Amino acid sequence: MKTLFAVVALVLTFALPVFAQTDPSNEPDPKLTEVWENEPRLVTPGRENKPPSDAIILFDGKSLSEWANKDGGEAKWKIGGGALTVVQGAGDITTKRAFGQL
Repeated sequence: MKTLFAVVALVLTFALPVFAQTDPSNEPDPKLTEVWENEPRLVTPGRENKPPSDAIILFDGKSLSEWANKDGGEAKWKIGGGALTVVQGAGDITTKRAFGQL
């Protein structure tokens, strides 16, 4: 039992300095271990009913250029007064871009 205690004490004596805090002046430069190139773009908020600078405008009140029917053809809905209106028999529409899909 005394031998086991002596071995544990000896191991702890040499292992503790390994876990001790190091001198901050010896720390490596953070630029060597961190990503600095992929900083996010600056986004400016929209003002007075304008979208933020990174917004994707799907409908501007005038055009269906970002929309297609469910088969990929031209969207046949009607635009009037800045709004889209379903045309009977025209079918579903979807955005031409995929969002959040894998």
